[in-house]
Amino acid sequence: MNDIILHKAPHRWPLVLIALDKLVKAIGLVVASVFLRALMNPDRHEALEDWLEAARIEPHNWFIHRIQDLIGHVLGIQPQALHLLHIGVIAAAAIYLIEGVGLYFQQKWAEWVVAISTALFLPAEIYEIFLKVTWFRCVLFLGNLLIALYLAWRLRREMVIKHELAEHPELAVKASPVAGGR
Repeated sequence: MNDIILHKAPHRWPLVLIALDKLVKAIGLVVASVFLRALMNPDRHEALEDWLEAARIEPHNWFIHRIQDLIGHVLGIQPQALHLLHIGVIAAAAIYLIEGVGLYFQQKWAEWVVAISTALFLPAEIYEIFLKVTWFRCVLFLGNLLIALYLAWRLRREMVIKHELAEHPELAVKASPVAGGR
């Protein structure tokens, strides 16, 4: 009887959730890109400024006021800077889309890219938390920390499984994710 116990392959569902997060971010950035593109048109720019002034009627809606302040800040940006911001938003959306699709299809390169890029932004998020502690910043930091740790654990676990299967090739079919595992 074989008493060799192999590690089980990680579940797929956390990877799908991270992929959906990336795809939702990509969609949000595409919407922001359309908005920025509209701001580059002088007629639409003036119409949006008029709408902002007219929409300030509701004094207690803090969410609308935050969005209006953000839009008002964007309206004050020079056209060249607005164009560069638009290009940056499109590039970020493309990167999130590529990462999300790669994770959804369980591509190893996508796991590495997301793990590294997420981990690289953690110090900046810590800095932002030290500047001003908010629930949103703390939740964002914890979510990104969990994503980076999960992907690092997943990559390590798959490396361990690969080593185990190399040492015991007779168990490869039995433990293979394709042959009925997870």
